[in-house]
Amino acid sequence: MILSLQKFFWISFVSFLFFLVGLNAEDVTIPAGLISKKAGNHDIKIKSPLFKYAKDKTVLGAFYIPTGLTAEDIANKPLIIFYHGNSRNAGAYKDIAFLTKWSNKYKFPILSIQNWWSLSKDMVEGAEDSRLATNLFLDRLKSESLFDSAKVYPIGFSAGGFTSLLVFLNSIRDPLMQFSEDLPEKAYVYDYAGIGSFKGNYYSSYVQISPGLMAEENGVKNFYQKSLSGKLIYLSVGGRKDAPRVQAQVPEAIEFLTGYLGLNPALETFPDQGHGFSDKEWESFWAKIN
Repeated sequence: MILSLQKFFWISFVSFLFFLVGLNAEDVTIPAGLISKKAGNHDIKIKSPLFKYAKDKTVLGAFYIPTGLTAEDIANKPLIIFYHGNSRNAGAYKDIAFLTKWSNKYKFPILSIQNWWSLSKDMVEGAEDSRLATNLFLDRLKSESLFDSAKVYPIGFSAGGFTSLLVFLNSIRDPLMQFSEDLPEKAYVYDYAGIGSFKGNYYSSYVQISPGLMAEENGVKNFYQKSLSGKLIYLSVGGRKDAPRVQAQVPEAIEFLTGYLGLNPALETFPDQGHGFSDKEWESFWAKIN
């Protein structure tokens, strides 16, 4: 009887601790200027015990609002989420002048987030921290009418291109995943409208496929075709002048998306370009989401 009581109180205590952790799982910093929809760059950050590679378990980001958008206008605009390439500079997420010029032209907001694949010294698993941070940011911000929550597009260049693909594919609701305070749904799931991988890398082993789907005949294809119906999957490559790794990996990505997942991605080749993010690519992508 004593042992049973001790066990009961121990279980209750541990459960209480997990409850406290759940209450304080994320610490999100959102400036007042962003909430009030003030034009310009707004620094945001999130700290979470879920992160494994991010320094101090903190992921940084910047939310950009172009001038000339009313509070009513911005609520109906698509949100472009950007991941930088293979830079070890923790502030690389702020270098988005090439994006803000399009934001100013077409009047849409941008959320740029640290790419913890490259920041974790090329540990591709680090992209998971960026994915979870993105979903948590969106969960916090979607109620502020800063964008149309049904029109959110992760995009990225080079290493960031693969991070955007992981954010898009791995945030689909896994039919077998059980969510809890330690595995909060808001961190792992978001219904993105599409994705743009600009001259991006690709590694199939990091795409999370539910084992239950693989056990069924055509289960994988049926699931992804249903889940991603009508969503844009855009990839680009720069022809023979692009990085050799990208030239090899983009076709591998296309084969995986079409042959294994049964999807219909859009691939555009720019033979006169090297490994850079061009105006032509952006204009082509933008035309497809508008």
